[in-house]
Amino acid sequence: MEANSRAHEAFCERYARPDGVHPFDHDVPPTEEELAEWRIWATTVFLPNIQKMRDVVVTKADLLIEEEVPPVLLVLCAHVAGYEVTAARWASGEFGEYKSVIQFPGPELKEYATTRFARLKKQQAALLGRRR
Repeated sequence: MEANSRAHEAFCERYARPDGVHPFDHDVPPTEEELAEWRIWATTVFLPNIQKMRDVVVTKADLLIEEEVPPVLLVLCAHVAGYEVTAARWASGEFGEYKSVIQFPGPELKEYATTRFARLKKQQAALLGRRR
């Protein structure tokens, strides 16, 4: 999550427009050059990273604390599936779309991962303390 976030920040800084705004957060639509650069970053950095995030959710779901898969993780999985479709279209030469049909749940996912990791570490410390 953190690596993907930092890579996205680097992309945004590097390809910001002269007014400092990211091409996809701008009133003026992205240019063909900006879209081409986005496709390179998306297919080589962002998509592989989010696929790994999804794979952790799918293959390690038995390690979740919750009784059911949290909604934020389901949104992550849907986002990845949407980007896989977009990337498949790019591979076939269709460039009409440049995003997933489901928005990446960035802030919610970061909050979830941060709080759950902290909780896990606290539980581990307690268990290790009891065993000594």
